[in-house]
Amino acid sequence: MALIPRWVAMTGGVMAMAAALTVAPGTARAGASECGGAHVERGADCEILVSAGCQASCDVNGMLTACAADLMATCQAGCNLDVEWTCTDECQVQCEDQCRADGGQVICTDGCMGECRGACDDRCADAEDPDQCWAACEATCSGECETSCANVPADADCTEACQECCHGSCSARVNLDCQLGCQAGGFADCQQSAAQACEGSCGIEGTLFCDGQFIVSGSEVNGCVDALSDRGIFVRTEIEVDLDGVLEDGQSSARDAVGFCRVSPGSGAWGTMAVLGLLGLVASRRGRP
Repeated sequence: MALIPRWVAMTGGVMAMAAALTVAPGTARAGASECGGAHVERGADCEILVSAGCQASCDVNGMLTACAADLMATCQAGCNLDVEWTCTDECQVQCEDQCRADGGQVICTDGCMGECRGACDDRCADAEDPDQCWAACEATCSGECETSCANVPADADCTEACQECCHGSCSARVNLDCQLGCQAGGFADCQQSAAQACEGSCGIEGTLFCDGQFIVSGSEVNGCVDALSDRGIFVRTEIEVDLDGVLEDGQSSARDAVGFCRVSPGSGAWGTMAVLGLLGLVASRRGRP
């Protein structure tokens, strides 16, 4: 796992640095506890924003994913109807057939989420707020799938893996109406609080967004990025630094002003020391006569 700094240099104005985190594909994909339980899809566009770009993204409409994950966990105690194993029969047959066709490989959370999403189509198509409904539904699927798939041992055969995969999906479907009703009452307050927390972490700590949705902020960012990297999810960092008046004679770009930033593989999930060094360099240049 390595951090690769990439630079986009501009003359004067604002300099943006993007640090790309490249990782090997993982197996699990959903509901990382380090990310507040938020469901992040493989292939999601994830970035850590700092400064002005971060503040502009801290809108209540971008808080659905984080709030749905939080509300799902809060509502879970009261939405825990027992699941009859017979409800997984059709899913089990299809899962095992696919598992054997793929040589005995089952990615439990992927299969469980795929099976469960059909319920979201049915419930949310005519919802008063489809986006909120989908966020709540996906959070329910993700939470139940993660719980069930955690029981799958590494050497599980198709029958055992598919049993847990289908049980997670079935449990989510059985409890979905309860979850959607319970979560609906808490979204407004949660979104406002999350937006405030987001804005408060737009300084050096940064805030993580995936597909435009707030995931975590501040001290939780590093742990979440590590968890996503284990799941094969790419994360980049966007940092804006105002360089007006910083460039000196003979320096035609921000790249000339700050030089290259080298980040070692062990220097942290998203290059915190590189960021601190960059900002410190800019500050010191501003202080020169």
